[in-house]
Amino acid sequence: MPSSTPRRVLYLAVAVIIAAWALAFAETVFHLVDLRGLLRLDLQENLLRTSLVLLAKAAILVGFVYGVLRLSRQRHGALGFEGRRLGRQIAVGGLFGLGIFVLETFLLSPVLEAVFPRSAAEDKTMAALLSSAANLPLLLALGILKGGFVEEYWRIFVLTRFEAAFRRPGLIVALLVGSVVFGLGHSYQGTAAIYSIAIVGLAYAGVYLRRRRAIEAMAAHATYDVVAILLGFLMYRQG
Repeated sequence: MPSSTPRRVLYLAVAVIIAAWALAFAETVFHLVDLRGLLRLDLQENLLRTSLVLLAKAAILVGFVYGVLRLSRQRHGALGFEGRRLGRQIAVGGLFGLGIFVLETFLLSPVLEAVFPRSAAEDKTMAALLSSAANLPLLLALGILKGGFVEEYWRIFVLTRFEAAFRRPGLIVALLVGSVVFGLGHSYQGTAAIYSIAIVGLAYAGVYLRRRRAIEAMAAHATYDVVAILLGFLMYRQG
């Protein structure tokens, strides 16, 4: 394999990431495309089908990252995966996830929702999702697999690719733009959620960058999602 191949693969990966960002902005901000409509993604109307599509997309992302690493002659250690003291990494990540959840739920969200109140339709969507016990196992699976594992796997990949390609400026761009796109992906929860989840995305990135340990970031995200789903379920069931 020519010595230039890993560098070419790196820039190809960066180009794919930028294209994915552009598509997210085109869909959510400029409404130029409607991928949710084309793929019939609607968590309220068809949770099972939507979940399967989301998991299929997640599998494609994981396959892409794995392929890029192989072509770049890298192992997952380059992303911060390490088997030593795995239990401690999960515990530390879980504590960060709880802290992020508390700050977002009791400080950030109330302020943002006062500025951007959630509409009745958005409230109805969340109530429909979280009020049914039948939805709970699938939502938890999505939170752990798609949220905790895949979304952080992709975030870490994006951060490390931009840093490798453009050094510190690239890392900063990936932090900011990646977090905004992460927030836009939760637009179905309302305008306030876009801002709050974007900030939460920055927090997850901070957990990773703290010691470059992928498992800590994944555990933080999974913990946040599981706690949010369980508490939301209890709240809507009581309501």
